Amino acid sequence: MKKLLFTAALSTATFISASGQEVANFENIEFIPSSITFDGKAVPVGIDQDIVTILDQDFNVVKQIKNIKKASGEYRSYTEIATVKPTGATITESRNEDFTVDGNTITAPDLNSMIQKLSSCFEGYDFYGFTDSEGRLSCWSPQLSNFFYQQWLGTMYPEMYYAIIDGKVNRVHASYELVFDIDNAQWTPMDKEREGTHLQGIETFYFYDYDANIFNDESITFTQTLFNEDDKWEYLVPQLGPVEKHVGDYWQWDRNEDGVVLRRNVSESQSTIGYTIYNEDGNVVASIPFNDTSLYDVYKLGGNVYLMSSYHNDILYKYDPKTTSIKEVNRTEAKALSVKMRGRNIMVEGGQKADEAVLVDMGGRIVATSNRKGNESITINAANMPAGVYNVAVKNKGRLATAQKIILK
Repeated sequence: MKKLLFTAALSTATFISASGQEVANFENIEFIPSSITFDGKAVPVGIDQDIVTILDQDFNVVKQIKNIKKASGEYRSYTEIATVKPTGATITESRNEDFTVDGNTITAPDLNSMIQKLSSCFEGYDFYGFTDSEGRLSCWSPQLSNFFYQQWLGTMYPEMYYAIIDGKVNRVHASYELVFDIDNAQWTPMDKEREGTHLQGIETFYFYDYDANIFNDESITFTQTLFNEDDKWEYLVPQLGPVEKHVGDYWQWDRNEDGVVLRRNVSESQSTIGYTIYNEDGNVVASIPFNDTSLYDVYKLGGNVYLMSSYHNDILYKYDPKTTSIKEVNRTEAKALSVKMRGRNIMVEGGQKADEAVLVDMGGRIVATSNRKGNESITINAANMPAGVYNVAVKNKGRLATAQKIILK
């Protein structure tokens, strides 16, 4: 929050040198700690769209870095449908009431006794025994009940039946929902795809220097001697993997003689599979492969550099600035957090290791936030957001727990 407020205050500001001369005008500013600069002095860095301005401690312009590298990713979103016949149903709600005759509650010790008593009450009616979803002795009559989607499921799911509950005959009113074999459904795109490309810029991270007791509570993007030892400024750009398909929950849209028409939203995008470190000249310093999707902390400890990433696991890597090699040194237990779309609502579900969700657009701007309330899922209402690609950052006590790209149609 501190960084966001400071950025907003500087968004239209012009920096003035000690002599009163105008020196720079840019959208954002970072302060790079002295332990990762070439001359051992803290450096302010001004950041605008495609230009980075290196300043001295009096905010005079030292140099400008242009043509910052970016990753180009593809995305598309569309709706697809499938027509399937249900394979069954599950009960969603039931309401029980004592079955009485002339004000007297009817009791029954077993199934045969219940059918006999019901047959005497409803002469000429047929009753068939079964065990209901709660394991109770039950029976139904085709003359007394309708059946849930009888044209496809027959008489498997009576909407009214009788059951023995605590020795008494109860009339049960049941509601159901259909079950489908989704794995074998044949999905067909329904509407025109929304597709395009997006540019993913410099990766931000939190830097902690335990050797120099520097604990930075603001994220940074540019460094000078963190990933190698020369005086060139350096930054990380995500490496994007193959296009992956992500499907939302289906809903029942229509039905016809062939079955129920299901519909679901689909998005296709590319996940981060690593990072490329570039220097200010656009040359590659190192390529870092990751098995997950999000770098969020960089540490210095005992003269070594460590990278912490997080998605399903927290994974700690050791990076050697001299050889640019990287190896995994620690992995935590898997997380249970997940980010899902429910229409235009973004839901963070699973576990309690998160208390805040932040929606960030491709320009790095925070456009929405939401906090956990009690044990509920975290929900971001994105109804008024423009269509496009966004990042959802999930945090716990201010620290990144996981992150995921989403596409809003």
